[in-house]
Amino acid sequence: MKLRIRYLIAGGLAGIVIIFSFVWLQPDGRLHIVFCNVGQGDAAYIRFPDGRDMLLDGGPDNGRVLTCLGRHMPFWDRHLTIVAMTHPQADHMGGLPAVF
Repeated sequence: MKLRIRYLIAGGLAGIVIIFSFVWLQPDGRLHIVFCNVGQGDAAYIRFPDGRDMLLDGGPDNGRVLTCLGRHMPFWDRHLTIVAMTHPQADHMGGLPAVF
């Protein structure tokens, strides 16, 4: 009986945390631009006021762009609406295959 109560309390707390996170990370009507530190190269994550996401360049192939996206995108939304590359050099497109 005590074990079931503990599971019920733990599940309730987890549910509250998930709901709070979902509400807190909703689009706020502002444009957000994050310049990702990917080392030698460029990558920028843009979140539009309506909640759409864009990645501009992907940096070199070192996995840092995925870390940046994981840090700044909502945990329930792992979909980029637009992925754009400014020019085909390794320091701008090397990380894009890992994103796709």
